[in-house]
Amino acid sequence: MDGNRTRSREERTRMIAEARDGNEQAMALLMEDAWPAVFRYLRGLGISESDAPDLVQEALIRGMTKLDRYYPEKADFHTWLCTIARNLYIDTLRKRDREQLFNPLPSDADDVSSRRDNAIVMELVDPNSEAFPDPDLRDVLTRLPADVRFAVLMKVVHGLTNKAVGRLLGIPEGTVKSKVHYGLLRLRKGLDGCA
Repeated sequence: MDGNRTRSREERTRMIAEARDGNEQAMALLMEDAWPAVFRYLRGLGISESDAPDLVQEALIRGMTKLDRYYPEKADFHTWLCTIARNLYIDTLRKRDREQLFNPLPSDADDVSSRRDNAIVMELVDPNSEAFPDPDLRDVLTRLPADVRFAVLMKVVHGLTNKAVGRLLGIPEGTVKSKVHYGLLRLRKGLDGCA
């Protein structure tokens, strides 16, 4: 980028048009310009500093290959790329092996927005760990979709608010409530069958 300056909306619009026409330099400049915004957004979701660059890169490449689907009247370019990054992150969660669970977050993590600079690192643990000694519980938990399992664990086990869980997943509070409700029903049904 030219001396780390922020590009105006008009400059960005011109570069998008050039990139759509196959100008690789314009694509490179768009990616360079968007990198910091998408990286900050992912870190704000709690993605580790070591994992965020890969997701940023994947989101930017996907965005450049799908420029024909970007409509400036619907969203700012960086917002559009952040949405792509969030969706890639959610896809990553869904694709994880069903045996993987998230480590507990610190108990003071209720206000995620106040911890943006020290974003929470979510790591995966083996469901066979001592954290869940009951084999029936482990089995039922591993059968939940990754995003539902995450919402249930963060809300019920770690006591985060719906708002905090929503920020981590990039979804509305109401959706968090639905995922937790669905997850608890599935857990209850699964554990009732084990009794």
